[in-house]
Amino acid sequence: MANSANSISSLFTQYEATLANGSEINSDWVDCSTVDKFVFTGDASASGMTATIDSKATESGVVTTTTVTYTDSTLYQVSLACRQRYMRFKWTNNTGSQVTDASLEIKLTFGSSDKGTTIPLNHTISDTTQSVVNQTVLKARDVNGDYTNVSVSTSGELSTTNIPYNVRVGNGDVSNATVWNKFGYNLDVDSGGEELIASFGGTINIMTSGDTLDVVSSSAEDGAGTSTGVLSVLITGISDTNTAQTEIVTMNGTTPVTTSNSWLGINRVVALSVGSNGSAVGTITIDDTSNAVGVQAEIPIGANVTQQCVFHTPITNNLLTEWLIINARKLSGAGGSPRVTIKGYSYSRVTSVTYEVFRLDIDTSVENTVQLTPPVPFVIGGREVLYFTAETNTNNTTVNCRFSGILIDNT
Repeated sequence: MANSANSISSLFTQYEATLANGSEINSDWVDCSTVDKFVFTGDASASGMTATIDSKATESGVVTTTTVTYTDSTLYQVSLACRQRYMRFKWTNNTGSQVTDASLEIKLTFGSSDKGTTIPLNHTISDTTQSVVNQTVLKARDVNGDYTNVSVSTSGELSTTNIPYNVRVGNGDVSNATVWNKFGYNLDVDSGGEELIASFGGTINIMTSGDTLDVVSSSAEDGAGTSTGVLSVLITGISDTNTAQTEIVTMNGTTPVTTSNSWLGINRVVALSVGSNGSAVGTITIDDTSNAVGVQAEIPIGANVTQQCVFHTPITNNLLTEWLIINARKLSGAGGSPRVTIKGYSYSRVTSVTYEVFRLDIDTSVENTVQLTPPVPFVIGGREVLYFTAETNTNNTTVNCRFSGILIDNT
């Protein structure tokens, strides 16, 4: 694209036949709100001149300064982006003696008047980066506020979604989001009522006031002094102020170990270190210290992680659930093919009310596995508890469940 006469504007020009050491040519402050880029040209009879470029966001704002000393007598910088709205340019004699024929010229450019500008492929794009041709690789800001490569669809449209958002979150490329995969099972759902899809079954026990937790095993072999079972665990969940929290607890077998922190809910407990057995020798149970509510989590015998379809959303977060798979079947006893009803609930810590938000009937004589990938994520807000239950018409029904979502931090 060729330059046009009205696309380059001369902002400032000054010539000094002589310029004493320590003296400068100063353009003073310029409003660059309608300017794309500028061209800085400085000249003098001797090397060692200093170019100073100041900028500030507002007329009374903080000044940001870039100062570079050049050993050559001429400086020509073309197509530099205006960092902030107000810019000031200086050409200073720091050579140690008087120079002659000193001059400073600043030109402003608009649109594509300076032709295409290229930057390296490894350049980090920011809010102040001007529009560029990036050596055939284009970057733009996507709907999540992140800069990513732009791809061309089969219909010729530009898109920033060449890498799926959930993949970028899973790779750790999105600063305010993490992927959560929740999984659990209930190996013995009997007829007569709903049971929580968790290894310990029964009904959900939701803590409504903060308390410490007790961690204990049914086997003395799960302890730091045994070198056999689980030696320590990592607890992840929410604190008594509804914020995300983690804590490491060293096991002591059948003797309960009390956490240092107060909690409202557990999202996961994992074995952090294990002995020769490689997994839990007994059933590791985590419940509230006051025993006013009951079991909050459990690592089953032979496992290293909790199995429960329960998620406590921190106060400043939203959980965007986007995938669910459920499997139901009968593994033992008589009774044929069970009919199973899966329900999802949201308990609000704001209203202290439980809401049914999902229901699915499975006739295992027809199918026993259902997978759902809704086009729009199901949003679980901060201070909500999402959990799933199963109800069957046949004893000894086994139900397995897994759901995934992206936890967004809105702080």
